[in-house]
Amino acid sequence: MRVPLVLLTLAAVPAAARAQDALPPAALPPAAPVSVNQTVVIAAPPPDSGEPILGLDVMIGQLSGIRPHVAIHRSDRTALVVEAFYGGILTKLGTSEGAGAGVRYNVNRGERDSVTVGPGVDVLFNFRDGQAVIFAPSVDVAWRRDFGDRVGCVLGIQAGVGVGLSGRYGGRDDKSAAGKLTPLISLFGGLRF
Repeated sequence: MRVPLVLLTLAAVPAAARAQDALPPAALPPAAPVSVNQTVVIAAPPPDSGEPILGLDVMIGQLSGIRPHVAIHRSDRTALVVEAFYGGILTKLGTSEGAGAGVRYNVNRGERDSVTVGPGVDVLFNFRDGQAVIFAPSVDVAWRRDFGDRVGCVLGIQAGVGVGLSGRYGGRDDKSAAGKLTPLISLFGGLRF
């Protein structure tokens, strides 16, 4: 029984090869015409924003301390930054070590040498027990010099008004700070990355 199976296999292989040779070759579809004047557009990565991501300022004045900030939204000429403050708060509503946080919208005019205007609001907390909590709308006006694509320095002034939200001030009289006003003026210098 094995012998006939082997003979059948030997006879079937050459017959299949002859049947394959008898078929005509398959026709290929015509090639698409090639135009020499085709333009290839390669998409470039989006341009990097001109505004820095990180910053650290040293402040001297009624707010004397450090102010780090981080940009949460940037465009070519503007940046929305979240900032913090730690240092001395020297106001009519209280004098002590303190901290604060806020937001600022910086608008930049210029290229490497530029003027930056940044209105913003902060809330400042005095660490001395019972002293004022201050709501502080202010404006930064600064000159910024960029060194290369990633690093720059800034010099400026911050001016604003502090409005007491809660707490007390005033030594012997110990008056309520709620609704009371105080000026806030500081000079600052720092780095941008």
